[in-house]
Formats: sequence, C-alpha cells, structure tokens
Amino acid sequence: MSATCPVCDTQSGDFPVIHAAVRDATDDYAPKALKCSTCGIVFLWPRMDAAAQQVFYDSNTQLLNTHGDDFDWDDYTRRTRADVMRRVAFLTPHLSMDHRLLEVGCGYGFFLSEIRGKVATAIGIEPGAARQAFAKDELRLDVRSPPLSTAGIPPASIDIACAFQVLEHIDRPIPFLSEIRDVLRPDGLLIVEVPNFADLYVRLSAPYRAFHFQSAHLVYFAPATLQRVVEASGFTVESLIGAQRYAFGNALHWLTKGRPQLKRPSRNVESGLARAADRLYRRCLESTRRSDTLICIARNARTAAD
Repeated sequence: MSATCPVCDTQSGDFPVIHAAVRDATDDYAPKALKCSTCGIVFLWPRMDAAAQQVFYDSNTQLLNTHGDDFDWDDYTRRTRADVMRRVAFLTPHLSMDHRLLEVGCGYGFFLSEIRGKVATAIGIEPGAARQAFAKDELRLDVRSPPLSTAGIPPASIDIACAFQVLEHIDRPIPFLSEIRDVLRPDGLLIVEVPNFADLYVRLSAPYRAFHFQSAHLVYFAPATLQRVVEASGFTVESLIGAQRYAFGNALHWLTKGRPQLKRPSRNVESGLARAADRLYRRCLESTRRSDTLICIARNARTAAD
C-alpha cells in the first residue's frame, strides 16, 4: 500500500501492515495501520480528510462508537472525573497563580474547570461544536475554535500547554506541536498524554490489540516515537513516564472474556488485598512504560534570545 508517513514524510508502497482494520471501520472509511520503515511511527492510512474529521467530532462519533447507542451522560462524567483529578494532581506542583495555561483539545472542559482556580488564566481549544458549547455555556470557560494560529493567543504568552489524549487524533503531529510551541514562552512547559502502543496488553491479547485501533486515532505512539516527535517539534523532553488508567480488573476481563468493560470499566480498586494487588500491577506497568498511557513532560527549547 503506497502511503506517506505523517511524521517524517517518507513515501513508500512497502510500509508493513501492522493491523488490517480498525474496530469501527465503515464502508466509507476503512483504513489500515501501517508502520513507517524510516522513523518507526504507526499510523492509519488512508488518512481521514479534514471535512470528515470535523463531522466526526461534531457528531460525537467516537463516544458513540465506544459507549453504544445507550450512552449515559452521568456515567461518562463519572468516568471522566477520575482522569481529570489525576491530571490536576499531576500538574498542581507545576502551577502558580500567575500562570497562563492552555489546554488544546479540551473536550467538555472538565479539566479546565478544575484547574482555573490554580492559575491566572485558563484557555481551551476544542474542535467539537457540542463540546465547545457545553464548556462555554455551562462551565463559563474561555474555549476557542482551532486552529491555534487564529485563536487570538499571542506568541510566547502561555506558561503551560496541555494536550491530553489529543496528539493521536492529529494527522500531522509535528506541525501541531510546533504551533503550540509558538504560543509558549521560552522554557514554557508542555504536557502531552497519549495512549501507549507499547501497552503490554497490545502484545498479550489479540482482542485487545484489535480494539486498540480506531478511526479517531490517526497516529500510535510508543515511548521512542513520542519522544522523537516532541523533540522534532522544538522541545526538550524532561521525562517520559507511564500512567495506567485502567485497573487490574479490566485486564482480567480482557484476558478471560476477550472484550472491554464498556459499561463500568475498572479504574480504581478500593478494598483490601485487591487494592494492594492493583497498586503493584500499576507500578509494574508504569515503571516499565508498558502501561496503557504515556505522559511526556517537555520544555520549549526556544530561549528569550531566539
């Protein structure tokens, strides 16, 4: 299959096929997952065009594909809160009340809503019309439409930029991160969180691997490829760490039943020996970066003299 790598622009008809289908393929869009033989990135081909991406996000297709037609808003917000509070706890030591913070791909605005009391200014960028409307109208947040270059944010004006579970949705990740760099002050902080293609269960469970590939995720990052992309965008990587969002019970469900816990996925374990086992499980995956999630902490390499 002839394709162009979204990271290094290598063109080839011989990229190996990593996976032959995405879980939510349609008659109109049924890409394959390829691996670039030059830079090692895994990506979907053919790419979803910009107009199709906008329809995808405006219609909340990813949520419907994941949760089904009986999508429950209260259940979704409960699940989302676990991620929000984990991110708030992670970022709080880096924040001060004079900081300007930007979240690119802020969704419904739950993280911004929690963090805005810890910084001087909190701004979001969100392409999905319904999500942006909720963040602005219900949560009273400053949320703007992409692209970042026309969102009215001055160059070198942001202290901290975050992109949580966003970069995998971007068909050209280096230009995307470079735009974020342009609005970050010299030495400004970048936090990027992505699904981890080096996740242990991508290797251990064939059904999990098949579920891992979805049409919304255009690029698939492992530790080495995430670091390469961030550095190529003009950042200095300070650390690259594993984070495990889903608990041991979810792994057992995959290994024994071969399908996800869509209704009530295990995030936290509260009792006794099971809690101790879950903590050990998370520690092992995170320390080896075989967890389901990667977090990259980087600094804008541009100096005030540049």
